[in-house]
Amino acid sequence: MSRDFFANHVVRRIFEVANELEDATLRTEMLREGLKGHVLSLATHEHGCRVVQRILETAPVELQVELTEEIADKVLQCVEDQNGNHVVQKCLERMPTAKVQFIIDSFKNQVRVMATHCYGSRVLQRIIEYCNPAQIADMYNEIHRDLTALTHDQYGNYVIQNMVEYGRESDKEAVFATVKKSLAMMSCHKYASNIVEKSLQHVDDEAKQSVIDIILEDDKADAHLLLMMKDKFGNYVIQKLMQIAEGERKVKLEKRLNDYIPVLEKLPYGKHILYALKDEWQKKDEEGSDEVSEEGSEDGDDASDDGGNDASAQRESGASGTTDGTQRDSGATDAS
Repeated sequence: MSRDFFANHVVRRIFEVANELEDATLRTEMLREGLKGHVLSLATHEHGCRVVQRILETAPVELQVELTEEIADKVLQCVEDQNGNHVVQKCLERMPTAKVQFIIDSFKNQVRVMATHCYGSRVLQRIIEYCNPAQIADMYNEIHRDLTALTHDQYGNYVIQNMVEYGRESDKEAVFATVKKSLAMMSCHKYASNIVEKSLQHVDDEAKQSVIDIILEDDKADAHLLLMMKDKFGNYVIQKLMQIAEGERKVKLEKRLNDYIPVLEKLPYGKHILYALKDEWQKKDEEGSDEVSEEGSEDGDDASDDGGNDASAQRESGASGTTDGTQRDSGATDAS
C-alpha cells in the first residue's frame, strides 16, 4: 500500500490519526510489522518516501531512531536518490541533532562530491541549518579545503551561501576574505556572484565599506569597475554596492559611475545601473524638496509670529473695550 499512488495516502493518514489519538501501540505495530525490512526500498520509492517522511514527522524519537536504523549504512545511497534525499532531509529537520550523527559520519571525506551533487547539495544545506557548528566542524574543514571550487559550482555555491548564513564567524570571515581577494572575477561569475552578495549581507558595516574601497581605490579599480558593469552578473553586484555604500564612499562611487554614463548607455546590462543611478537622483531630489518645504514652513511660522506681534502693538496703541479686544484676538488668530 505504501508504494501505491493512491493507497500511500491512506497509510499516511493512519499514522496521522494514531498520532492524534496518541495511540502508541498502533504506531509501533504498523512500523514494526508493516514496514520493518522495507524502509530503504520505501525511502527510495516515489510514493513510499512520502510515507516514511510522514512517519518521521509524527513519530516519537524512539520510533524515529528505530525507523532510520535501516538506512544508517545506506545514507549516501539515499542522498543521491531523487526520492531518498527527501527522507534524509526530513531526518535532519525532525530528529534531535544528537540522533542524526549517522548522517554526518556518512559525509566524512565525501563533502566535495556531495556538495557538487544536485541532491547532495540539498542535504548538506540542511545539515548546516540544523546541526550544531561544533558537531560538523570536520565538515566545515572539508568545505574550506575546496572553497574556491565550491563557490564556482552550480550546486556547491548554495552550500557556501548556507555556511555564510548559519556557520561560525570564522567561516564567514574566510568566505569574505576570498570575496575581497577576487571581487571582480567572482562578481562576474554566474554562481560565485551569489556568494559575493550573500557575504555582503552577513558582515558588519565596516567590512561592507571595505569592499567599496576596493572598487574605488584599488590599482585596477577602473578596469574592475568597467568589467563588472559590462557583465550580466557583475552589474547586480554594482547595484548592491550602491545600496550599501555610505557617506563619502557613496558620493565617490556615484560620481565614478556618473563618469561612465556614456559607456553605460551603450552596454546591454548598463541600463540596470542607470536605473539605479536615477533612483538615487530621485531620492536626492525628494530629500531636497522636503528640505525646501521645511524651510518654507519655518518662514510661515516667523510670519505668524510677526502677525501676533502686530496685533499686540495695536492693543498697546490705546485701543480699548472688551469687544475690540476680542476682535484683535481674532485678528491675531487669523494672522497665525
